[in-house]
Order: sequence, then structure tokens, then C-alpha cells
Amino acid sequence: MKKTAYAALLVALGFGGGLLALHLFSFGYIEKFLSEGRSDIVPIQLTEKREVTITDNEAIVDGVERVRRAVIGVKSPRTEGSGIIISSDGLVVTVADLIPAGASFSFHINGEAVPYEVRKRDLANNLALVKVEGNGLPTLEFAPNMPKPGERVFLVGTVFDAQGNALKSVNEGIVKRIEGNRIVTNITEDGKLAGSTLFDIRGRVLGINLVSAAGEVAAVPISTIREFAGL
Repeated sequence: MKKTAYAALLVALGFGGGLLALHLFSFGYIEKFLSEGRSDIVPIQLTEKREVTITDNEAIVDGVERVRRAVIGVKSPRTEGSGIIISSDGLVVTVADLIPAGASFSFHINGEAVPYEVRKRDLANNLALVKVEGNGLPTLEFAPNMPKPGERVFLVGTVFDAQGNALKSVNEGIVKRIEGNRIVTNITEDGKLAGSTLFDIRGRVLGINLVSAAGEVAAVPISTIREFAGL
């Protein structure tokens, strides 16, 4: 008699447990419980990170491509550097040190020297405004605000090879600090990248780069450039 009772009890428990499991599953409790313990959650997170990385890289490539079209070369017998087109009719801002008064120099768009006229210089900020010949030239969006310390930044400048061909050079780093009227970065370069363009990951111009004797890159911010150029 006892054995029959035990058997009936086991059957009842089994049936009840099945109903409970079905009830929990219908409300998603079991599925939730199992999903929380599955190891395939980690690959899903890694996939998301990989997608973010790909998007980030694509944004950088797009930004570099946009900026490089608006960066031109500046060359003299003793120095070389870059300038940036700031208006489609040929206004260019460069570093005043690259084009001192009375010196001989040239401006190069797409590797070709173009006629130019020096409009004015601001020796305090080491800037020069030049008008080059051309219309419908590529221009860039200006960043609305100063970058913050730690922000990722990039530069594109023109360098000339041994045959005199104008090539584009790219570098990247972060903003170390804002020091007075300078955006100080952790990027190091040689003097040939003076006048190169500093920009953010979206391809917006942050400033024009000065290179110290030690190779440290700091930029004159776009707000100063706009005031100087009357934009």
C-alpha cells in the first residue's frame, strides 16, 4: 500500500513539475535563465565592438580623404610645408614662417604650381592669408568648438619627395591640453609638416599646425583663423 502511495506521489510531482516548467517557459523565465548562463553572449559583445571599430576606421578614412583634397603644398628653396584652402575661390591660410616677406616660394595644388598673391600676415599667431588662382576648389567644415584634452585628432600635410612631387602625409594623436591660443597635441613631426591641417574624426578642421624645433605639434585654432581671414 505504501509503495502504491509513493508511486502516485512521484507521478503527481512529475506531472506538476512539468506543468510548472511549461508555465515558466511560457513567461520566458527559463529562456531568460538559460540565456544568462550561455557562453555565446560574449561573442555577441565582441561582434558589436568589431562593428564599432570598422565604423570608426571608415570614418577616419573618409575624414582623411576629405581633408587631403583641401590641403596644398608650400615650397621654397629652403623650406616646405602646407596650407589649407578655406574658400572655394582660392583663399588659403598657411604658416607665416613658410612665406617670409621677400622670399621666393610657390603654392602647389594637385602637384601643380599655381599663381598666388599674399594678402596679409599675422606674425603674432604665425599665420598668412594667400589668394591662389582657382574656382570651385574643395573646402572643409570647421569644427564648432575647441577640442577637449584626450580627444583623438589627426593631421594631413603635404611633403615633397626627392623629385619634387607633392605627397600627402597623415599622422594621429590626442589633444594634450589647451594652452592659451594653442591646441597642444602629443603628435611629433619634422618641420616639413608645418602648416598641416589638424582635424577631428569627422573631418572637421580644428586648426593649422605649427611644429616646434623639438618636433612637437601644436595648432592655431580655427576660431583664430576665421577671425584672421574675416570668415
